[in-house]
Amino acid sequence: MTRHVLITGAAGFIGSALARGLAARGWGRVVGLDTVLPPQSAAAPGVSESALFPGLILRCDIREREQVARIVEAEAPDTIVHVAGRTGMRGSVKDPAGYYATNVRGTENVLAAAGRLRCHVVLISSGSIYGDVSEPVEETFPLPPPSNPYIETKRLAEDAALQNADRRGCPTTILRVFTVYGPHQRAEMAIRTFVSKIWAGQPVTVYGEGNARRDFLHVDDCVEGILRAVEKPPALSEIVNLATGISTSLTDLLAVIGRSLERPVRVENVPTPDGIPVSLIASIQKARALYGYSARISLGDGIPDFINWYRQACAGGAGGHAM
Repeated sequence: MTRHVLITGAAGFIGSALARGLAARGWGRVVGLDTVLPPQSAAAPGVSESALFPGLILRCDIREREQVARIVEAEAPDTIVHVAGRTGMRGSVKDPAGYYATNVRGTENVLAAAGRLRCHVVLISSGSIYGDVSEPVEETFPLPPPSNPYIETKRLAEDAALQNADRRGCPTTILRVFTVYGPHQRAEMAIRTFVSKIWAGQPVTVYGEGNARRDFLHVDDCVEGILRAVEKPPALSEIVNLATGISTSLTDLLAVIGRSLERPVRVENVPTPDGIPVSLIASIQKARALYGYSARISLGDGIPDFINWYRQACAGGAGGHAM
């Protein structure tokens, strides 16, 4: 039987990488939805749109309920992987209403369309909803009050997905993804920002003293985790962390980047904005138990991989604040 998956946010970093992974896995039909066409990373020289997204991409704004319903009904996918959404904690403080419209109302529109088909829904959520955690955090960890509008919208999207599973019988997998990096990531994302600054000989803006810790996940490992979730729908609903289970300080990350670039790292320390978690690390025991999942790509291998892509595609890019 030909299997059919629909990806929202298909032109983005994770969405387009997932499409390539699904095609390699032999899924019969891969269809993407996005407001941005062609895929954003097609701006990299020498890379074709079809190579970035080996499937059909349809223009669709998930905030438009009827538009989403019409496309989902026509496509009738076996699985919807909902990646689309606005990201970034600081941006959410400036535009909370915009984040709510996309991340909550948009998600509700996708869920309503999926509910009519009772197809498997894989919701890409964020590990940032755990707040500050210094030890590997499990999925049953009591969630603290949201510290910014972005985290609040991710919480509300998860709640909507679980309610949709209960009311409509849609098998639903919520993947709490931690800090993803790798080729084709957006210019404003942390590791690309750091690489572009160090490459250009500019100082890197660091919040606090560089002691912030993150669980950095290479995009290929992220895609592998999503693929395993897609191929194993739950009876009703599951929440699963997708990460490495290893935390790395910002100082250590910058050292890896500096060594890989063979360039000195200059740092400008600034106060950490309110609402930004200082430490995040996941337990991946559940992902291992359910899917046999573990991340394969260490930071020591993943950073050079990203830098090789960066040198070919966009060396000299602009920087900004990060982490």
